[in-house]
Amino acid sequence: MNTEQLKYFMEFAFYGTAEKTAAQLGVSRSSVSRNIKKLEEELGSKLFTAGVQGIVLTREGDLCLKYARKILKIEDDLRFDVAGAEQYHGKIDIAMGASRSQDTLLYVLPEFNRRYPNVSVQIHEMCTRDIYNWLLERRLDFAVVSCDHIPQGFTYDHLMTEHLVLVAPMDDRFAKNCCYYKNGKAYVDIKKFKNQSFILGYATQRSRGVSDQVFKGADFDPHIILRTSNNFNAAMLAYSGLGYTLVPESCTVREKNYVPHYFLEPEEKISWPIGVASLTKNPLSHAAYQLQLLIRELLGDK
Repeated sequence: MNTEQLKYFMEFAFYGTAEKTAAQLGVSRSSVSRNIKKLEEELGSKLFTAGVQGIVLTREGDLCLKYARKILKIEDDLRFDVAGAEQYHGKIDIAMGASRSQDTLLYVLPEFNRRYPNVSVQIHEMCTRDIYNWLLERRLDFAVVSCDHIPQGFTYDHLMTEHLVLVAPMDDRFAKNCCYYKNGKAYVDIKKFKNQSFILGYATQRSRGVSDQVFKGADFDPHIILRTSNNFNAAMLAYSGLGYTLVPESCTVREKNYVPHYFLEPEEKISWPIGVASLTKNPLSHAAYQLQLLIRELLGDK
């Protein structure tokens, strides 16, 4: 038995067919079948059996999968610790929303690539519900999520607190006339924007849910001229003159994308936690842990 066989086994257990496994690994179908068969012969047990919806793990296969995950993680961590940053080759899968992804792409990945040039990082943009499903399926190392209540079986580490802010068109007189200052920050009363047009996100986004609560509290339904899942784009479109938008403050304060914005009150009701979630039973690899530390260093609360 060798770790290469265990890699074939783990991928086959996930994808369910030799064809999909071969495509994922970049090998032939016969190579997949051959390695699975050899592993079964060496262990002296069938690892898969036919089910109603395809192949399923046997009792022995399920036990093998648990050990395979541990063995492959140890192997990967050993290579990371011994090879050094420039020699280590690996792959990390993480997930987050579209706007958070852009933040990470701009500020985190260039620095991580400088430190670990041979590590491939795949960012998957998806909603929170799908993120937890993927974590359960061990398709992700970790995810950056907005969540007040973490499902049982997951580990959550606080990263930052988001605040909803209003972005107006550049040199917009209406917003400037509405604003007032407190503790050095510009505020506006959202009720005064009842007759204005807004760029907003979709119902599945946390920021949109908070925005809806703001409009409900102001007792009006906003006139929406555009919907986008990317809060960075919403902020830039609003600043360019398309309308107004409510977005997380982090989308407006990065050096490369600074956009003037206005705060809303009461702030405690328009803020929410952002953190890093992972499956408790799936400890982070040493490489994934370094990426998580960098995200915390560059994007987390100071």
